[in-house]
Amino acid sequence: MSDTAGSSPNIVTIVNQTGDDLDIYTFKVPAGASVSDPSTLYPTYAKVGTAAKDATTHYTPSEPLEDLSFTLIATGQPIATAVTNLLGATTVTITAADVTSSQKAFAFIKAYWGSPYSPTSLELNDLILTSTDLTKQQQQVDAWLTANHQGFSYALFTAVTYWAENDVRAWGGTKGLTLYCYNPAPPQPIIQLVLPTTSTGTIVLHPGGTAEFVPVSGKPVPLTLSKRTLASAGATQTAGVSLQLLVQDMVLHDGVDGTYEVFFTGKDSGDDMIVQPYQVPKLAWWMSAYDLANTVYTAVNVYMIVHTVLSLFSNSSSIFNALKTGAQELVDAVKTDATKVAQWIADQITSAAEENSGMVNVDVDTDVDVDVDVDTDVDTDVDTDVDTDVDTDVDTDVDVDIDIDIDVDVDALAIIDIDIDIDIDVDVDTVVDNVTDNVVDNVTDNVVDNVTDTDTDTDIDTDVDVPESAILGLVKRMGASLWENKAAILKAVLQNAAVMGAMEGAQYLLQFWYQKAGQSYAGEQPSAAAPLALLLNYMENPANTVETRWTTFSYYVAGGATAAEQSLVVSGMLSMKNTADDAALAAWRWSTADESAAVSAMTQHTATAQQPQAYTTLAAYTYDGKTLPIKVGASVALKYIANLT
Repeated sequence: MSDTAGSSPNIVTIVNQTGDDLDIYTFKVPAGASVSDPSTLYPTYAKVGTAAKDATTHYTPSEPLEDLSFTLIATGQPIATAVTNLLGATTVTITAADVTSSQKAFAFIKAYWGSPYSPTSLELNDLILTSTDLTKQQQQVDAWLTANHQGFSYALFTAVTYWAENDVRAWGGTKGLTLYCYNPAPPQPIIQLVLPTTSTGTIVLHPGGTAEFVPVSGKPVPLTLSKRTLASAGATQTAGVSLQLLVQDMVLHDGVDGTYEVFFTGKDSGDDMIVQPYQVPKLAWWMSAYDLANTVYTAVNVYMIVHTVLSLFSNSSSIFNALKTGAQELVDAVKTDATKVAQWIADQITSAAEENSGMVNVDVDTDVDVDVDVDTDVDTDVDTDVDTDVDTDVDTDVDVDIDIDIDVDVDALAIIDIDIDIDIDVDVDTVVDNVTDNVVDNVTDNVVDNVTDTDTDTDIDTDVDVPESAILGLVKRMGASLWENKAAILKAVLQNAAVMGAMEGAQYLLQFWYQKAGQSYAGEQPSAAAPLALLLNYMENPANTVETRWTTFSYYVAGGATAAEQSLVVSGMLSMKNTADDAALAAWRWSTADESAAVSAMTQHTATAQQPQAYTTLAAYTYDGKTLPIKVGASVALKYIANLT
């Protein structure tokens, strides 16, 4: 480092006009890095000098080519970057506008991580994860950032990302931050998750850049933030503290929409631990937060191992060429590593979900046998009138004996044979001393009413069409709908959350649907199914009323779900294994006419704008004074969807 101009041909001149002293850092690719192990490509970061405020500073690189970052001393936030000229001098002018650009970059990163299914996040993920030539990543992302008027460059974006992943001052600022720790009870199948109320400690992010876990009893434990992992020294999956950084939109926690705060989820000595910026959780945010964010973090991992290689390696190097020709292999390897982290975080939830993770009624059309109830009413009226004219004394005894035998045979074809034998004996003993007129009227009315009531089981048909247009991008569009309506949908989905087994089931369904549509599901991360799993999990969760569940589903439909997408999700509900729901479906009885009446109630609302109202109608629908069980309602919904054009 030198603060005066020297004779080195590649000297760097820094003109600092920000009004703040700056530190100078350099990114390097670690020695021995290899594309075969992508994690070895993650850059190192070392301080190499300072640049005084409102002054010109000269820096002499120690390497022919260096990737430099200029940071605020108080927080470490990068505000400018530069790659030195290999054969000549480099001049970097840093102004207050650069500080503003850095602030925009950090705000973007928080929203990117905290709203992983926003349209912006989805677009950037696709740009990074589907590229067939990673050496073009910088120019592709720069073009995208410019087109979307973000106000910062790819180079600054990656530098600020590194800071957010590795420096607690990004989250604690100059005043520090105290977060609250809770240990949720191990989840139980189907039973509503218990929100912990007693804090087990705090995590303090100090202004100086250090962090520690302060348990309610015991000594503070120093923590270090590295690659979004906040951990104690030597932490493993079963020992020590190891937490993964997450960002949440505070609207989910009754805060202001678009305000993003830091959270953590992970383990303390092998037990689940959650960390949040306020006391006492309001909803089970940790249940799916990492799975939902995992695709974003996979994209982050890709661009963080690529950007320094692009800056420092020539196009003749083996690593550079591997990025050019082996993009898919590298992305797949990064996905594998990211999936391992997600599975480790969710291991207890996965274990609790196992008994309900199977599938039922997959691609079947089951018409169940008909049960016939026969009501036979036999009305027999016997009128016996005895008119006696007595001129003298008459003693009359009338005995009426009626024997009625009714044999009802119902054969398997529901043909009803009824045999009725009626014997009526009337004995009249009359002692007449004089003249007696006896008129006996015997009138027998035999009315036989045969009423056949047919109760049918609910028809289950999950053999739905799977058009390519519906299945490709289904979970992305569903995730986008969850986030677009997060205050109405995502927040509701996480209320009264319970482990229902839908995560594994959703993965199976997606594989099945993709295959049916003639598409490949290979290469998708398990966590990619998270939006579908989250919605299916909610729809079969008995902790929420049936009416509430269908009302929430109407919000999803209002978000733009097509008829084909509705069909897939509703058929998925019928395919989820759930002992209670399956028993309720099997026990349900109503006539074909009754079922048609329910379908007709929904089909009053077939126009696209009216379709959400069809589901609120289903939510309130009753039969014989009873709410339709959730899978009975799903079977009605499928028949309604079949009427949509």
